[in-house]
Amino acid sequence: MSVTYSPYLKTTKGSTDAKVYIRITENRSHRYVSLDETIKVSQWNPKKKEVRSSLGDESTRINQKIGDTIENLKSVHKETKNTQKTTSNSKQSFTKYFEDELNHLGEMQKWGSKKKYGTSYYHLQKFQELKKVKGTLFTDITSIWVRDFQTYLFKVKTPKETYMKHNSVMNIMKSIRRCYRLAIKQRVFIPTIDPFITFENTTKPVEKKHLTSADVEKIFRLDTDDKYLLLTKKCFLCQLYGQGMRVSDLLTLKFRKVTDDGRIEYTQFKTKKHHQFLLSLPFLNTVKDFLDVDTSHLSLKDMVTEYHLDGKKEILNIEQLRQKVLQYLPAGGSTHRGGKYDMDKAKQIQDMISEMTDSYYYLLKTFFINYAKKNPDKFIFPLLPNQHYTGIDFNDEVRLTKPQYNRLSSTTALYNKRLKTIQELCNIETTLTTHLSRHTYTNLLLMTTEDVYTVSKSLGHQKLETTQHYIDNFIKEKIDEPNQNLMNTFSIV
Repeated sequence: MSVTYSPYLKTTKGSTDAKVYIRITENRSHRYVSLDETIKVSQWNPKKKEVRSSLGDESTRINQKIGDTIENLKSVHKETKNTQKTTSNSKQSFTKYFEDELNHLGEMQKWGSKKKYGTSYYHLQKFQELKKVKGTLFTDITSIWVRDFQTYLFKVKTPKETYMKHNSVMNIMKSIRRCYRLAIKQRVFIPTIDPFITFENTTKPVEKKHLTSADVEKIFRLDTDDKYLLLTKKCFLCQLYGQGMRVSDLLTLKFRKVTDDGRIEYTQFKTKKHHQFLLSLPFLNTVKDFLDVDTSHLSLKDMVTEYHLDGKKEILNIEQLRQKVLQYLPAGGSTHRGGKYDMDKAKQIQDMISEMTDSYYYLLKTFFINYAKKNPDKFIFPLLPNQHYTGIDFNDEVRLTKPQYNRLSSTTALYNKRLKTIQELCNIETTLTTHLSRHTYTNLLLMTTEDVYTVSKSLGHQKLETTQHYIDNFIKEKIDEPNQNLMNTFSIV
């Protein structure tokens, strides 16, 4: 009896929303597979059994998902019919297949994935040595083999003579399982039963450590003659100012990603997802030091304005204006020297400070955007040599050579090493790492807003669960406001 697969819209009485399913019909009985997609009933074409094109890009995405799901279901059905058959390649080597896949990842220049799977392959070889076998066949991988391999991993000692962490074991097990199932998908081997059926991916939550506001201030105030530590300090602060930017993005951001409206819009190196953030004053005030042109005229400290009081005129800088404000503020919670009159003066001077800061921000932003237009292929942060990555646009299709990827990795390691030195100099208890900036930014932003969705989009997460466990088409101003509020808490002078 043939099996049919048909897109199906499941509606609920009284609701204009409906969920998309695939209906499987076999022997006149039906089963339904959810696509986890919800649309308006009016957006569904019942004749063509697809989402109407009026929904735009979403219709293309969902309709593609419908087609892909049906093909996958057909594939699974075909495999199920063959599970009891003996395959002619039952002596196929899993070890050799794994090795071939690693080589394929190298040919595709997916060095991060190759490194990740290479770790799993290394432990597979060590397990084979322990078992005194030269290789592992697909038919060797049974539920008992999976159990024994997992047990072996839990007994592995690290270079620090500690046992491998639970989540590291789970990641290796998932890599082995993913490779095994890829072979099935490619028809290299067809099992009679899934050997990973008893494997439970019990990833444990990891404590997300972060810096306090006081810790961040310590880093900001750090004064050092070491130019490399000074560079590292400024880059780490820019990770905070850049909405918890990952170190891989810090290293690979080029000036071509700067937009005319004062943003940096880029593809995240790790996730290949689009992200953006506003060029804030703290960010610009820091990165101006990285420009290979004279920026001595770009200094808020050196800006002056006319101050008039009781017919007298003074030329004051921003620090002098701040001192003037203190003269007119209430002392100890009570007014003095005329009360309201003094507060009005304080407000007037504070407005002058704000205007001065806004003027500096505009001047700095305009200068930075113009520089970016003239130097599109240069890195914003001077951590990687421009000449080794000439012409490379770090988008969702970027492919690096192995030397380029290795330089990226070694620069990250050196960056982390220098952060440890900064940690010691600042007397900070929490271990300073590149990723700590992301956790710190998240914590500080949550102190200024309770909108988890905003936090998730600021971090570039694709799922709310990721943010809740650890807010793409989103109104930019919605993200800008809390981020600007946070930026206003950082010192620039």
